[in-house]
Amino acid sequence: MVYKGMKWKILFEVLILVIVLGVVFGILIINGQGKLIIPFENKTELVSSCEMWNCAEPIPIDISSGLNCSTIEDCKEKCRGIGANMLRCRE
Repeated sequence: MVYKGMKWKILFEVLILVIVLGVVFGILIINGQGKLIIPFENKTELVSSCEMWNCAEPIPIDISSGLNCSTIEDCKEKCRGIGANMLRCRE
């Protein structure tokens, strides 16, 4: 036997669940259309630039602008942070 107050509570919870699912699916649809920015999604070019960079040379413009770094140590750290091996840089 369902009481009158319980019936409204269950309906309210179902309504909240539908709204939350609608928001989640809306975000996924917007994300699928490329409207949202996903961090580190298209960093493959930066990773290859980092791996080709010899740290004895000046910092390449694409690395300094793409990773927003100004010193060699900062750029090396940020390159490692996006998954670059940095084999050309000797410690």
